[in-house]
Parts: sequence; structure tokens; C-alpha cells
Amino acid sequence: AAAGPYAAAHLLVRSVEKLHDSFRGPRLCVRVLPDRIERVVFGRVSPRRLQPGTLYYRNGRRVSFVGLRWQKESVVLLLPDGTREVKISEISEVHLPRIDPWRAYYRELATLSPACLSRLMRIETTGGLIATVGALRFVALPYGMSDQSRAAGEHIKRLDAQIANLESKWKANRLKLDRARENYLRAPDESDKQTRASALKRRFEEEIKRWKVFVASIESARSRRASARGPGGDAGTWLHILQPVWSLDPLRVPFARVRMRWSFAPARVPFYRVRPAATVGPPLLPMHANRNSAGRALRSGGDEYAWGFAVHAYSELRFPLPKCAKVFRSRIGLDHIVGAGGCARGRVYVGSTAGKALYESPLLVGSKKTVDTGAVRLPPEGPRLLVLQADPANRRSPPGADPSNIRDKLDWLDPLLELDTSGLQDEVNRYIGPLLAASPGWKLKLDGRGVYIRTKYLYKPKKKSGTRRFLTMIRAQGQPLRLIREMKIGPADKWLGVHVSLSTGEDPGSDAVVLRVGGRRVGPQKRPIRQYWQGWAAPFLFGLDESQGKAVTLELTQGAGGKPLHWQAVKISKELPRAYHLERILKMAGQSNLQIPRVLGSALQSPRMENPERIALVEIYRHGGIMNFSSSTLGKPQPKDLTNVLVGADWKGGDKTFTAFRKTPSLKSLTIVKDSGVSSAAVDKLLTLMPGLKVEQLERLPSYKGAPCTFWMQNRTGKKVGIYWIALGGKLSLRDTLDNTGNRKRHYSYAGCLFEAHLDGKRISKFTVAPGRIWEIRPPGK
Repeated sequence: AAAGPYAAAHLLVRSVEKLHDSFRGPRLCVRVLPDRIERVVFGRVSPRRLQPGTLYYRNGRRVSFVGLRWQKESVVLLLPDGTREVKISEISEVHLPRIDPWRAYYRELATLSPACLSRLMRIETTGGLIATVGALRFVALPYGMSDQSRAAGEHIKRLDAQIANLESKWKANRLKLDRARENYLRAPDESDKQTRASALKRRFEEEIKRWKVFVASIESARSRRASARGPGGDAGTWLHILQPVWSLDPLRVPFARVRMRWSFAPARVPFYRVRPAATVGPPLLPMHANRNSAGRALRSGGDEYAWGFAVHAYSELRFPLPKCAKVFRSRIGLDHIVGAGGCARGRVYVGSTAGKALYESPLLVGSKKTVDTGAVRLPPEGPRLLVLQADPANRRSPPGADPSNIRDKLDWLDPLLELDTSGLQDEVNRYIGPLLAASPGWKLKLDGRGVYIRTKYLYKPKKKSGTRRFLTMIRAQGQPLRLIREMKIGPADKWLGVHVSLSTGEDPGSDAVVLRVGGRRVGPQKRPIRQYWQGWAAPFLFGLDESQGKAVTLELTQGAGGKPLHWQAVKISKELPRAYHLERILKMAGQSNLQIPRVLGSALQSPRMENPERIALVEIYRHGGIMNFSSSTLGKPQPKDLTNVLVGADWKGGDKTFTAFRKTPSLKSLTIVKDSGVSSAAVDKLLTLMPGLKVEQLERLPSYKGAPCTFWMQNRTGKKVGIYWIALGGKLSLRDTLDNTGNRKRHYSYAGCLFEAHLDGKRISKFTVAPGRIWEIRPPGK
């Protein structure tokens, strides 16, 4: 199903190759759009040929259908006479309805190369992935993580400093060695001075050994420097992040796994992208795309080719042609597996084979030679069907050719279709509007006097659990960008939500998008503040009450000269968006600008909760209540359900605000710390009114055990200090004693653990463990 307002309905497809995201580790599934899928096979791959719009049952039955909608446990088929639901457990194969190749190509360009200028790139990996991307959805990185590049640069600097230090010491040692050599050579040979000569010799030999150690150290450091990976990485660390149009997620492809990579201009379409509308050929020898009949690379005339079609003569491949098609090009040859045998020729027709061929190749015998069709110009008018014919020429075969067509395996090598650039741009512009607005029915209007710049932005969430995403940013210069839609506003259509943002996901400002309804400008609602846990700012919200029941023209305008915007979605809704609904609740509680945790935000928007309880929970949080505190006795609560509140040392409400808990019937448990300031009488009164509430009372706030980490302690009091750990049950446990020297001391613990420093039996400092933090313990009042 659709995941929020930004993602379309999709299938979760388990990937054989690990296309993991750098923040989340190995990702087992890729979100794939169903409209790009041709076939889904449950179980073993079968030899069935593609039959678009056909479902095969496990028992052998089959049914033809017009459309299909995926569900979690079944599929719903649209039949000519009704609908039918089929359980996935009953399905053997589903062949989806035929995809119009040229509409799919125009939609792909609208996403990857909207101006039809930047080249498209096809990547094939050793793991089987085949993906086509453009500059707007591709980036090459030296490392998978940004800190790896920084660490590599620092490592190089350390090696350079080490080499420089060793070389300076080596030069100083070289001077000592030269002096020792001179002293040794000047040593007398008389017997009475033999002792001095031996000492000089030993010193000279020691200096030689020390010099050799320096030389070896320098050579070792230089060797490590030569093999060290710098900030730019190497082939072992390089990474491609790419997102084809069929995926909702960027895919990570290590450079070392790329088997083949090549690019092409949008107006020069490799013909492998167009599946034949019909084929004629031997029943047991079908056409193969991008591989020969043996499943290997296409090779003829001693060269290997990236794409093409392998057929067995006699054959016909019939392809639909777009209106903007101008020229067809290809090379033709017999595949290398036929050796010196085989005999065939290729012809190119438009419409049918009854007329004159636009091109006819010479008779080809053996695989040593290929021929070039040159530029085969296609007529601008007439039938829009291209026919590629492979003729075995049995009646006119030359002497020495095979007597039959056993080895007449002809390859159409690197076939290419050239399109008219202006006609292609007109076709692509039809799909930019709906894709830009992420909603069908919107048309894009571009003023010829304006300049519209599209750039990519690789969005990296601050949270490690987030996922990188490619954002297409659009900026209008000179003239505004306009999206227009004509529609009838239904009686229940209350709001038009426009989801646009800056590259960081922040609010672009109230004037970034303007709405006109029937030529009349409609102002947006005041946007609520963005909570820290919300991925994007709230949408621009426009009221449609005055236009309900009317046929109107809606016009959205992005002004010229502003910041680049990322258009996520344009939605007409019957209900208030969640961000606005939450803002109304906070406003009702008198705290419209309050930042609240995610769990409280979800609880406030629950339809099961009444307004008095919502107001009470906001008041409790504002006075220091901690939502969903986990403890050793209560366990860890579910992140989406508000079940527990902690009233600890930070509680500022006293007994007066504590009475607000009486209005929270959905709360299951309450944790109260002794130094919270809440009296026992207030707790007893609450239990009398809410006997089902579980209350846990603790002497101290207990520690929360997170990931293991290291932190530092430093005693600045000038006296010995006792360090106590607050256990998970809230009790003190002596862990260490710091002397009065003021030196830093390393300590190992867990993130979230709580410590106290005691001096003369009294607490003077508190500390919450976090990785790498320094706890400076000072005298009271300092």
C-alpha cells in the first residue's frame, strides 16, 4: 500500500544481491513500483513465454485479465465481466498487462532527464542487477560513509608526518655515522692504542645498525603511504548510489561489482528497450534480447556488442514506432557460434514486408563479417511499425553455404533509433507535470522566456535509521513555474495539500507556492511548527470550501527567483492533515509552539482519546513528565503506545499539576521518584480515584542501559570523591573513588546510565553517560 503522502503503492521485493543502505545495514527488500513489472513467478522459473495479462494457477488453469491490484495476501483481477480475487498461495505466475514501451520511456525521461539533455547510463552488475539511471539519480562516492573519507585523509596526514619525522632523524643519524666513520678511520694502529680502536669500531658498527633501522622504518612508512587509501578511495571502496525509475529506494552498487556500464543520449534510443509487438520465427527458436541463443554475449565479426537481438532465420521482429522517430541504425552479422557456416541477410521495412525494403544487406556467409545499415531514414507519415526481417535466402545461397537454415543465426547488433529532439521534448513534457506533483491530472506549463533548472540532492537524514533519498530540486528563473488542473471539486473535498520543501526538508516560506482557483488567489492556512521527529515540514494547506460542487481550474505557481524546491505531492483530502490536526490539539491546550516527543504526538492524535485527556497529557509533559520511561520492573514500552509516565527530579508541577493524572484513563503505569516533590498524600489520592493504575515508587531515577561506551571523569573539588552508579532498580552502588589530583580518568559503562558524585556523604554532582563525554566534578555552587 501507499506509505504516506510521498510514496506510491509498491511491492516489497527481496533482492538476491545485497543492495543495502549505508545507514541501515543489509536491506533485504527493495520497494518496486508495480507498473514497471512484466512477470512475477512464485516458485521455480517456468519456460512459459510472456503472455501479457494472464494469470496461471498452480493447478494449470489460467485466466486473462485487464488490470490487477496487489494486496497483502491476494490479488484482485479486473476481468471483462467483473472482478475476481485470487490468493497468492494459489498462483504459479502472473504476467502483467503489456507496458507501452514508448510511454514508459517518456515517463522515465521525465524523471531521469526532463530536459532531454543529460545522458542515461545502463549498469549491469555481477549479481544480476540491470538498472538505467540519469544524472539526477546517480552519484559516485569514494566511500560508503562520509567519515571514512575523512578518516582516510587524516591517516594519510599521519603517515606523511611520520615519514617527515623519520627522515629528519635519519639525517641527524647520518651525521653521527659520518663522524663515527671519520674517527674510526683516524684510529692509530699501534698496539698500545688497540683498546681505543676497538671502541671506535664498536661505536661505528652501532651507528650503522641504527642507521639501517631508520632506513628500514622509512621504507616501511613509505610503503604504507603508497598503499594507503586516501580521501578519494580506490576501486575497492568506490560506490555507486543510483535509483532507477522502478525503485522507490536508492540502491548501493560497489564499483567492483559492475560488470558493464555504458551510456546513451535520450534522443538516441538503444532498441533493446522496445519489446517487439509481434514476432515471427521458428517455434522452438525464439528471439533473444541482449544475448545470443546460447545465453552468452552477442559477438560477430570479432567484436562483442552491448545490446541487440539474436534471431534464427526466417524471422520478423515488429516494433511500434513513435511519431518522433527519424532514423534507424544497426549492424548485422551472423553470430560467432555458427563459425564459417550459416547464410542469411537482413532487411528493414516500415509497415509490412509487402512493400519495398528501406534497407537490404548483402548476403552474409559465416560470422567473420558484419555490415552497417547506415542511417535508415523513416518516413514521417504512414504506418508506425518497424519490421526487422532475417531471410535465410535458401534459393539464392552461394556455393559452399549450408544446404538448410540450421546455422542461420543472425544478430541485430547495437540497433539504435534516433528521435527528433523537439518532438521527444513535447512528449516528455506531458509526463513531467503529473510526476512533479506526484498526482495524476496536473499539467506543467513552462514559459518560453523562463529558465527552469533541475538539480539533484542526496538527502541524508540526521537519524542513523533514516534512508538516503534522491531529491529533484527545481528552481524557476525569469518566469514562474505553473501546474494546472481542471476538475470538479466534490462536496467532501475540503483541503488541497501541497507538499513542497527545501532540500533539508524545512519550511520554504509562505510565498513559495501560490494557489489560484478560477483565477482567484487563495491564501494558505498558517503552517504549524515542525516537530523534531517529523521528516518534513507540514504541507501548504488551502481551503476548498467555497468551490465545493463546482468545476474550476486550479493553478499552482512556484515563483521565479526563489530557492530550489522539492515537489513531493499534491493531494486533495477530506480530512485535516496530521500535522495540522496535532497543531489544533496543542493550540487547544494553549501550547501551539511546544515541541513534544513522537510517542506523545501519536497518542494525542488517537481517535480513542478525549480532549480533556489530551490537554492533561500536554500539561504533564510541559511540567517535566517523561513519556514511556522504561525500567527493570515495567520493561520497555512499545514506541507507538503511551503507557507509562515518569515523574522524576525534573518535575516542576508539584502536587497541583500532579492532579492532571486523574484525567488520563488510558495510562497504564506511573513511575515516581522520591525527589520529584510529589507528596505521598497526592499519590494515595490518585490511586483511590484510579485503582487500576500501576504505580512504581523509587528512591532515585534508575539507569537506562544503552549501548556500551567510554566516558571520562575529572575531579575538580581538591578532595577525594566517591563515584556511585544508580542501578537499574534505583539503588546506589559504589563504583570508584577519585583522588584529589584533578587528572582525567577513563571509565567504561553504557549510554543512559546515571552516576552520582558524593563528597562527605552528600551528593554534589549528577551525570548521564554518553559516548566520549567528560564529567567534570566541581564543588557545590561552582
